[in-house]
Amino acid sequence: MSSRILRLAMLSVGFGAAIPAIAADSKSTVASLEDIVVTATKREERLMDVPASLVAETGIELSHRGATQLQDIIDNTPGLYNSAPGPAQQAKITIRGVTTGTFNGLQQSTVALLYDDTPVDPGADGAGTTNLRVVDIDHVEVLRGPQGTLFGSGSLSGAIRYVTAKPDLMASMARAEITAATTEQGAGSYNGNLVLNTPLIDGKLAVRSVAYYYNDGGFINDPRTNRGNINSTQTEGARIAARWRPNDRLTADFTLMAQESVDNSSASALDPTPAGGSHFQTDGISETVYRSSNRIFSLNLDYQFDHASLVSNSTYHRRTGRNDGNEYAFVPLISFLASGFTSFEQGAGQATFFVNGDYVTEELRLASKGTGPLRWTVGGFYLNATGDLSQENSSDLVIPYIGTGTMVDLVSSTKQKELAAFGEASYTLGKLELTAGLRASHTTLDYHAVTGGFLAVFGGPYHLEDFHENDKPLTPHYSISYHMNPDTTMYASASRGFRIGGVNITSGVGGRESPKTYGPDNLWNYEVGVKGHGLGGRMAYALSVYDIDWKSIQVSLSNNFGNYTGNAGRAHLTGVEGQLDAHATRWLDVGVSGSWARNKIKEGVDGLITAIGVIDVKAGDRLPAAPQRQLSAFLQGNFQAFGGHDAYARLGAHYVGEAFTGFAGAGSRFGDYTEADLRLGVHVGTTEFIAFVSNLTDVKGKQSALDAQSLGPITFNGQYAYYVRPRTVGLTLRTEF
Repeated sequence: MSSRILRLAMLSVGFGAAIPAIAADSKSTVASLEDIVVTATKREERLMDVPASLVAETGIELSHRGATQLQDIIDNTPGLYNSAPGPAQQAKITIRGVTTGTFNGLQQSTVALLYDDTPVDPGADGAGTTNLRVVDIDHVEVLRGPQGTLFGSGSLSGAIRYVTAKPDLMASMARAEITAATTEQGAGSYNGNLVLNTPLIDGKLAVRSVAYYYNDGGFINDPRTNRGNINSTQTEGARIAARWRPNDRLTADFTLMAQESVDNSSASALDPTPAGGSHFQTDGISETVYRSSNRIFSLNLDYQFDHASLVSNSTYHRRTGRNDGNEYAFVPLISFLASGFTSFEQGAGQATFFVNGDYVTEELRLASKGTGPLRWTVGGFYLNATGDLSQENSSDLVIPYIGTGTMVDLVSSTKQKELAAFGEASYTLGKLELTAGLRASHTTLDYHAVTGGFLAVFGGPYHLEDFHENDKPLTPHYSISYHMNPDTTMYASASRGFRIGGVNITSGVGGRESPKTYGPDNLWNYEVGVKGHGLGGRMAYALSVYDIDWKSIQVSLSNNFGNYTGNAGRAHLTGVEGQLDAHATRWLDVGVSGSWARNKIKEGVDGLITAIGVIDVKAGDRLPAAPQRQLSAFLQGNFQAFGGHDAYARLGAHYVGEAFTGFAGAGSRFGDYTEADLRLGVHVGTTEFIAFVSNLTDVKGKQSALDAQSLGPITFNGQYAYYVRPRTVGLTLRTEF
């Protein structure tokens, strides 16, 4: 581990974190569904009372599923998807199919990702999605549908919130966990974590810490360099949290979190598999190593007045990413120009991509308390995000009339600021509850870019480009709820989402015909639903139907020299989502959830330049990059094993429908697979032993795809697929002491 993370991890071991007793968790994962409390509306409410399509998984459920990262949350939540054809640190999360491609570019995310109250990726800086590991989490909330009123411009289609387990002010606790696994036709994996809790002053001050390390073995092979299992990843991290409660009114939570990750390959394989080759095989055109680092500092102050609560959340997030690689795409052309060389091994290009971001946020909100008919929340939000991005592609070969050196050189800086005021109020009339909210924002975005290199300007001077955008969106939310009885809630809602515009900073590189800028997009989401409990609280269900009108949609496009973003017409998205979880019998838990969507272009646009050619997008064309059907289900039996020890067996599966990289079913096809997992666990005192098989049937599922791109003799990349991990068998030991 790096020295900085190691020091933080060692400090973690000296302090600690509180967790529930393992033995008490083993009998059922869903027996107390009616007691789930969430904070999706920035106040504590029962899950069933929130008038929105909301999925919540407790830490117990996450543990029983073996969830360790963001992709594990995605796999169990229909309507939520990651379409990125690359490693976990460059994920592209979508909800309800609000996407137009597999590439993020510099677009602001359509899904807000929050770590407690910290917005993790609020900027439009091309840094991708932060994949923080799921360790010692109280619960995870997934809010489907725009959340612009409470969470701002980065939540066009929804939000995901990790709620960490907080320090226990009274009880000391410690837990350790280790896992070892082997992947079919791949390398082994191992990971471990340690969680500790130490009250320093009983009832007033406690410190909790987490340290973890993950090594996920690779399974992609590169025949060109005769290397196997090239796509291994390593992740190390630590978190320290302190809670101070000097009296009954004030609670202060300070959190310091750090994580570093290394993805040793893009993890993409050729599709279709070359004749006579292995199934997971790449062409070696681009050999990359992607490194990412995250540092998050947050201070949350909660003061309880007699009739209201005041919360201040201050955060700083430092994020860096670096992609280093050898590029063989230009070698055939460059070799021909130089001396007629034809072999990959006679030369190569180097590519370095670096991005970093600094995000400072402050939110101050005041919320009413009590059980009166009127409840309200008002607040203000401030974001200051700065980022730097650089890219350099160079050649080792001497090219006539040009020489050797830099082919593409790009340096850019970003400044994004947001000021917002928001408020929401609910009024109860008997069984009826009316809610209205509004967020007024002022967002400014400034880019400064310098491009050069002989491909960009063919020997001419460097080119400077400045870009400025000023947006003042209003994002309202309205809902009406009918609490038929204490166990049943019906609701209808309308809400608006907004995403800021941006710039294509490499416009003009190598004669590229792409727009220099693209505008903001927005949508209205209309939804009706019902949720409730049954079987004396042992069953929970939810059903929702939505209709989305998406305007000026930001489209992920590509041309001869890479990717860019444009605006294209209008889209209409409709769908149904449902979930049922039950403690069916004394020994059996069951659950099923699914989504069906119909995502179509409503108003098209002609002449879009894509990797598969210039296309006209017509009304009725299907949107790309998101499956229209998803399904997840599980069965868990809880029983007494030998010696009377609590044990369980869990079989889970999820289905992903087909999707395409292009509009109207064009481009590469991916999805349309079912993946199953089996877990067996037994508790012996405070120790749990777990055996598991992931991808039980060893399905060759394609999570995403990337179309081939070439220009004459230059092949930038082949046609790739990003596969789910092959069958993996492992053991986990978890103990408290």
